[in-house]
Amino acid sequence: ERIVTISTFRNWVAFATDTGGIYVLNYAEGMSMPTVVWKAPGIGKSQKAESIQQIAPETILLVEASTSVLNLWVGGGNSNTATGRLLMWELDIEEDFEYIDELEEVLWDDSDFEDSDTDGDETQKVPAIDVAVEEGPIFSLAKKDRTVAVTAGQCLIKWEYYGGDESFLTKLKTIQTDQTFYTICLNDKFI
Repeated sequence: ERIVTISTFRNWVAFATDTGGIYVLNYAEGMSMPTVVWKAPGIGKSQKAESIQQIAPETILLVEASTSVLNLWVGGGNSNTATGRLLMWELDIEEDFEYIDELEEVLWDDSDFEDSDTDGDETQKVPAIDVAVEEGPIFSLAKKDRTVAVTAGQCLIKWEYYGGDESFLTKLKTIQTDQTFYTICLNDKFI
């Protein structure tokens, strides 16, 4: 699988592939090879057409939400290629990460990740944020504090992010342009 986007935070690396696979790896202290600790459920090689998470990833951002939680933001295009999608998973380092020994085995064998509860029913870590973007596919995203900005089609879109028990985004501004932008950055004053 070809890697299309990558993001790092401390000793974690998140990446997405051209087939829709989304993974988080951990580089343990003193280790030269990473360990896959999480993969997005329901996407990638075993993706089902009816999956609500179906996305063609273009951009990914791994950021710290708290000392024990990472937020994994992913932007891209929907399967129709005309609209975009913005997803965010809240990943608890202690509860959501499984440490698997062999990197190659995990990338090609979905059976290593068991998504089941004590009753044996299938459960999946669903995104805390799942937003359809009518302006177009998302090519780039940036986050600063509570501000999330993306390039989508020929628009720049700015949201305010509210985390917690019920995470949500509030759209603050859409700037229509006559160009398609493929990258974006953000600081306290400027996009």
